[in-house]
Amino acid sequence: MTNVAEGHFGEWGIFDVRALAETKFTVGRIVKAGGRFVLNADDAVLVEELGAEKSNRRIAAPVVWISLDEHNPVVREHVAAGGDAVIAESGELVLVRGRNREAIERVENVPLAMGGAAKHNVANALGQAGDRDDTSIIEFARSAWRMHPDRIVLKEIEIYLPGRARGEVAAMLKTALLRLGAPAESLAHADSEMEAVKAALEWARPGDLLLLPIYAERSEVLALMERLASAGWAPGKPLA
Repeated sequence: MTNVAEGHFGEWGIFDVRALAETKFTVGRIVKAGGRFVLNADDAVLVEELGAEKSNRRIAAPVVWISLDEHNPVVREHVAAGGDAVIAESGELVLVRGRNREAIERVENVPLAMGGAAKHNVANALGQAGDRDDTSIIEFARSAWRMHPDRIVLKEIEIYLPGRARGEVAAMLKTALLRLGAPAESLAHADSEMEAVKAALEWARPGDLLLLPIYAERSEVLALMERLASAGWAPGKPLA
């Protein structure tokens, strides 16, 4: 994860940096055993959010910090404590492990780095805000299918349909997923985010992992989850 920027506000129904960082950190909470959570030490929001996540014991995976500044204090403290980091040093990308330093590649050889001039690309901060075009929608389907989920609920988000008819994005995602090999019976459709969440919860059974990316109805969904938790709800039980 390379950055949390205001340029992404509104795209997913989130309009403040802290909420955006918390949402992005969902990725770090599901890193598999043996995996690493890679974060940009040059982004103050990411540094602060990791502290909050660790204090709540929500991040268990080892962190690898990356930085364009070889003197970054976060990296130095992390390495001194036995952690790993990758930094830009003397025109090279260097893996740092304790006292050991291993040059990985010259910066000028990194695709799109423009000899090191395009620092945002050296840091792999390639994300841009904007509405999803067809290619991005299909790539989103590919990214979801890489995890081979047992169930995918395709939902409608009314406020994020600029220039598109209702059901168009969901239909594109469904077609892409089917072509990728997703069984038709694994795909479901919901008319809203809340309905999608309820459908996922009703489908779930003990031991299942649900990823619920919520953008437009975040407050309502969080209220539902808190109500269910207070009521002692568990997978397999009715929601009502």
